[in-house]
Amino acid sequence: MWHRWMIKTIVGMVLIFNMVAVAATSELFPRSKELLPNIAFWTKVYGEWTTEQIAITDSEDLRMIYTVIDVPPIGERFQGLNRDQLIKSAKQSVISALNELEIIRPQSEFEVSGLTQQIYIALKEVNRPDKYRRIDSIRAQNGLRNRFERGYQLSGAHELEIKARLKRHGVPEELIAIVFVESLFYNTSLSHAGAAGIWQFVRATAKEFIHVNKLVDERYDPVIATEAAIRYLKGAKERLREWPLAITSYNHGRAGMIRAVEQLNSRDLVYIINNYKSRSFGFASKNYYAEFLAALDVYRKAEQIFPKVRPLPHWSYSVVELPNAIFAQDLISAQVVDGEWLSQYNPALTSHAKGNVEAIPAGFKLRIPEGHDVQFYKKFKVLSDKQLSKASSQLRARHKANGRQRVFDIAKTYDIFHDQLARRLGYEPSHRPKKGSVILVRSSDSRFTEIPMPLTKANTLEKDTYGNDSFASVP
Repeated sequence: MWHRWMIKTIVGMVLIFNMVAVAATSELFPRSKELLPNIAFWTKVYGEWTTEQIAITDSEDLRMIYTVIDVPPIGERFQGLNRDQLIKSAKQSVISALNELEIIRPQSEFEVSGLTQQIYIALKEVNRPDKYRRIDSIRAQNGLRNRFERGYQLSGAHELEIKARLKRHGVPEELIAIVFVESLFYNTSLSHAGAAGIWQFVRATAKEFIHVNKLVDERYDPVIATEAAIRYLKGAKERLREWPLAITSYNHGRAGMIRAVEQLNSRDLVYIINNYKSRSFGFASKNYYAEFLAALDVYRKAEQIFPKVRPLPHWSYSVVELPNAIFAQDLISAQVVDGEWLSQYNPALTSHAKGNVEAIPAGFKLRIPEGHDVQFYKKFKVLSDKQLSKASSQLRARHKANGRQRVFDIAKTYDIFHDQLARRLGYEPSHRPKKGSVILVRSSDSRFTEIPMPLTKANTLEKDTYGNDSFASVP
């Protein structure tokens, strides 16, 4: 009897906890009734329609799904037509059917046939007088189910780390769904707008938080980019106050959403969607929050939606620090690291860095397979002085002081941090080095963020060193 009571109590507590968690999530990420059709539409995009299916819909009213057509894979043809031609033909057929419905105005589905009948049934519950006249709003949307399925598989490598970092910074774990909206966890993603990595940073936004230069493009490092995304989202939330607005700003920009709020004097996203007029606030921005919620729903139910998929194993690695500057190919040729390791575990390294054009500075942290750190340092010792000095000399820039410049001014000239340069030289930032003296500085091309220790390993939570730009002194 006691055991039954305990089981009932525990089950009850679990149910209450789940209900509280769902309620808390709903409060953070509200789902107004006006957004429900859009959420339902994007749920179909992510969880039902594949990339070989195209939904023909109304861009301003996603309740109106006219038809879904099958198309061949990119580069292939069906009955002599490629994807674009099939989509164009489908749009024309929809326009013809809508024109017919506008003329006939049937009262029953039996008064029409074929695609016209299909569209009549699809729009039967849509109560808007212009529903057959919206031919200028017709839009084609590709399904993404198979790509989401692959994205769910890829997410296994970084899911735990991303959630741990979101939690550490006090922001909702649900924000991981933004990665699905942005890149579906394809880390090599590069959009037409130049957005890169799983969080899809464009260069301008990335430079506010991380480094993009000849040595590294940290947009491609899943951990560093996650920290940058968190910093962006926290800042956006502080300015915009509401998560729907902060999330939408990830697409439309923080400044753009602030303008929308100030112009309309409202923080209600639905009101802003319906009333804010801006050339840049288009379909993608208006739908971004609904896409986020849909992606979150599909992600939460991924085991049921994609029952045969097993996420990849968690990214497990050790972090080592280079004792000296070195070229990547020298590391590889001396078998200090394996070339595949270097690329797989250090995706931020550029082709310049991996191809011996740019030396990797001392103090740079590399990821290597877990448990290989002792072996790494042993093998590093066999590198020749010639190899080390060659790499070090490439990282040096010689500045001849004119007697008028402060350390602060010299650092600014080379786009480096003045406090770090001053500390290395043993001066105050306001000190003016003697005229003619030669100062060794480092170019901004070798700036980098230290790779943080993983939070998902035991006893590493307090050891995380993210956020410290490393300018280890030139050997």
